[in-house]
Amino acid sequence: MNFFEEKNYQIIENNKGNIFKFANVDKYSDFIKGEIYFSEVKANESKPWRRHTRINTVIGVVSGEINIKIRSDKNSQLFTKKLSLENATLIKIKFGTWYSFENQKNMPCLLFAMLDKKHDDSEVERL
Repeated sequence: MNFFEEKNYQIIENNKGNIFKFANVDKYSDFIKGEIYFSEVKANESKPWRRHTRINTVIGVVSGEINIKIRSDKNSQLFTKKLSLENATLIKIKFGTWYSFENQKNMPCLLFAMLDKKHDDSEVERL
């Protein structure tokens, strides 16, 4: 059959919530220039602070509710934004910005992330 194509996606297991890497520029160069993935944050869990040094990211919620904490550097003012389907908001995080996720609900949250370049673990800093 050549009228459709089936491709597997990568699941990265994480005790705070798995990451589902759906698509990147290598698999779908006609559609995207970076990467698209979903990240699970388990109930009452947090994912630690991180920042990309070269990649911009757009984040939204697919299910559940999450608090995203954002600061321009480690010692700057902290901003907290609540994301859910009900508030229909996407957050664009510019490279060099620190952020983390906190799920204060008793159910998992699923985040959508779209990167403007393919993910490269060497350009991610974590606290």
